[in-house]
Amino acid sequence: MAASTTEFATPSRLIGVNTSGRDRELRPHLVRTLAAASVAAIVVLAQLGLVLAPSQLGRHPLLVLALRPTPAFLVLVGDLVAPATAMLIASVSRTLVDVAYFAVARYGALPLAQRFGVGRNLARGMSRRTAGRGLLAVAFVWSSTPVVAALGLGRTSILTFLAVTGAGNVVTSSLFVASGRQLSGYVAPITTWMSAHGGPLTAALGGAMVLSALVALRRNRHTQPPAVSRPTG
Repeated sequence: MAASTTEFATPSRLIGVNTSGRDRELRPHLVRTLAAASVAAIVVLAQLGLVLAPSQLGRHPLLVLALRPTPAFLVLVGDLVAPATAMLIASVSRTLVDVAYFAVARYGALPLAQRFGVGRNLARGMSRRTAGRGLLAVAFVWSSTPVVAALGLGRTSILTFLAVTGAGNVVTSSLFVASGRQLSGYVAPITTWMSAHGGPLTAALGGAMVLSALVALRRNRHTQPPAVSRPTG
């Protein structure tokens, strides 16, 4: 009895491009690099949005929302800007974030996982039709990073993922914006206080993040194993 194998989609299969030779080798590497760079940029921009939020939320709420389209900021800006504009910016930003994490899981984590037994079993489980459908249903309601990564490890095409998560982001962003408008009486004092103390709050948040980064770098430096000198002679 022949052993069954599970094949996973490659970048060329997903986009329907016939590649050969050197192009076939370079394309996955390029996709992995772009996906990793996109996630790194997303993390940096999200932290920047958090730092700028106290000073810029009242002046440029859409900028803050584009940088950090989380439920909390959707509620905070719900009564500060046009609902359709807030929904559009948040939906596009969140969908771009989802696609970046999906690409990292599909083209970065999946090839590594397939090298190990546990990783292959995990990828095979995520590739089951019932698992894929269940994960897509969850992603429609809320596309958290673990759910997006699990879909990336499975066999769901990126176009299907994009359609589902994009539609879900439109629906959930609209609900959060509507909640912000309904709760404007409670949210307005918060945004007013943040704007009044924007400068000190931004400086404090920026300083805390810089300090945290320095501590992490120092800790990483101390945990690195010492270099082993090679004997001479």
